[in-house]
Amino acid sequence: MTKREEFEMELDDKPTTKRRKGIRLGPFPLFLLTLVLVSSLATLIIMIVFFVEQGQEITDLSKQRDELQQNLSAYSTIAPAPVVPTSPFSRDSYRLPEDIAPIHYDIYLQVFVPWNQSEVGHTNAFTTAGDVAIDVICKNPTDVIILHVWNLTVQHSRIVVADRLHGDLAVDSSYVDEERNFLIIRLGQRLVKDNLYRISIRFTGLIVEENQGLYQSKYTLPGGEIRYLATSQFQPYKARRVFPCFDEPSFRATFDITLKHDARFTGVYSVRRQISSIPAPGSPGWIETRFERTIRQPSYLLALLVSDFKRDSSPTLDGVDFGVLSRGNALSDTTFAKLVGINMTDHFGQLFNMSYKLYNPKLDMVAVPDFDAGAMENWGLIVYREILMLYRQGVSSAEDKKQVARVVAHELAHQVHLCPLHKQIALSKGNLSPQDCRLFKRVL
Repeated sequence: MTKREEFEMELDDKPTTKRRKGIRLGPFPLFLLTLVLVSSLATLIIMIVFFVEQGQEITDLSKQRDELQQNLSAYSTIAPAPVVPTSPFSRDSYRLPEDIAPIHYDIYLQVFVPWNQSEVGHTNAFTTAGDVAIDVICKNPTDVIILHVWNLTVQHSRIVVADRLHGDLAVDSSYVDEERNFLIIRLGQRLVKDNLYRISIRFTGLIVEENQGLYQSKYTLPGGEIRYLATSQFQPYKARRVFPCFDEPSFRATFDITLKHDARFTGVYSVRRQISSIPAPGSPGWIETRFERTIRQPSYLLALLVSDFKRDSSPTLDGVDFGVLSRGNALSDTTFAKLVGINMTDHFGQLFNMSYKLYNPKLDMVAVPDFDAGAMENWGLIVYREILMLYRQGVSSAEDKKQVARVVAHELAHQVHLCPLHKQIALSKGNLSPQDCRLFKRVL
């Protein structure tokens, strides 16, 4: 037997095995693969659940939206908001339409000002109650009247619109647009162009703590007692907080004002002189103070003061009753301001060849404890912050004296601008120019 044959026989005697095809994995890789598969499956389940929930929320929101639209549609059908079909007035505008223009106001205002701390807790303390009658002219036919109110409670059932010739007109509805400070009155018929009408409104309001509108102030007497007062700041659009009005500068009218107040308040003033001050009928301890009619002017230039302030006055060269007002224990500190004021009034009268007395026979300046602005040129009753009007010799500094002179000169210059025959004089509220400074230096 050859060696080859022996080798082949040995191969035949060995057991035969077949080689397996594919990848063989050990225990650790197999564990990792299993972990990845389980994680992927869990992630897929979580995503399916999340999107199902989101879909349900979207479905719910859609249902809520549909229900809200149905409710709004039903509401607008039942109670539609008043519209102005006969007026060019835009419901998006914050300016008054010009269909109606005021000619004259007759204002009756009762003010409840506490005398001292013991009366602050009274129910009516720092409130007002009043009536206003506004004579207007119709410039464009309309069946809607829009004017201003702000934080006033209007007695809608007492609103009366009357034709001066034919009597009361039907008032269909009225409501207050709080956002725009509008009182909107819808009538049962259209007003006729160029006809005269009277709008009568009863209302109540507040004497607020903010230094705007008719607001409350106070000071302390030497003995420690606190004394209260009511003063005003109507610029630029705060008269609407005191009485219903057309409270934009372009609407000018004359004003008759009557204030009903506690008889203990003797320092009661407005932009014109008092006509009378008599006991209020049926109200013991109360007085009605009536003032002369104003010239034609915007509402923001009105001013009111109910106080126990004292007054000192002297005449100007042309006979204007020039007065200064302050708390009693500071009246002597107004002497310098009064001197500057009288000299400036005389100087402007000569410079512009005009007499202030032709338009207002009195001019008062009042120093109040609480006032945000430095001063306000209300025509006939200029209001100052105390530190800008009071000067005490030997206590106040030289710079204080110059500051008082500057501010008084500035406010008196405004009075010239307000005189009707001198509208062409455009005196701004900016600082005095060097020429203005030379002017008041000549009259000190």
